[in-house]
Amino acid sequence: MKTVYFDSNIFMYLSESGYPQHDYCFALIEYCQHNQIQIKTSTEQFRRSFTFQRNTKHRKTE
Repeated sequence: MKTVYFDSNIFMYLSESGYPQHDYCFALIEYCQHNQIQIKTSTEQFRRSFTFQRNTKHRKTE
């Protein structure tokens, strides 16, 4: 099985539909699923994307 590694940018772009890259990232995940390509990342990448999302949402509410 093939494997790809996603960094935090993919998750950040997926978190908001307003990002121009959102649709491309979503299509990439669908492509991986359809072609049985395993997606991997690290806990560090998740931490970065969640921190980014939290900070972005906080700024929107101010």
